[in-house]
Amino acid sequence: MIIGLINGLTGAVEDALNWIIDGINELSFTTPDWLPGDLGGQTFGFDLSQIDIPEIPKLAQGAVIPPNSEFLAVLGDQKRGTNIEAPLDTITQAVLQALVSYGGAGGNQKISVTIPLTLNGRTITQIVIDDINDYIKRNGRSPIRA
Repeated sequence: MIIGLINGLTGAVEDALNWIIDGINELSFTTPDWLPGDLGGQTFGFDLSQIDIPEIPKLAQGAVIPPNSEFLAVLGDQKRGTNIEAPLDTITQAVLQALVSYGGAGGNQKISVTIPLTLNGRTITQIVIDDINDYIKRNGRSPIRA
């Protein structure tokens, strides 16, 4: 709530400053034609860029933060669960330690992970098998060569 208030206030300041900048950018004057050299008949004005005050981000959804990219953020804004903000190396080490403590892979051990992929409610494996069987029925031979 406080961060929302701060972001709202900085947004209002940004809008006010950009309104002033827009007004300054509308100012211009033209020199009289009788001035000598390239000054005669020239129009001079302003071309100031608008400012952008960044908001303080909330990191409930997480973020990838590259090294040497400091910024202010809100932590702990998730509605449930626990968020972890730590360097990737620290998280990697913690995951490896957790795997070892639960009898999983550690060091050079290999682990097998099965991820069922589905499309329209059917697993990709079943779709491929059905397609192969349909091909065999139509062509009398398997599309897979040994």
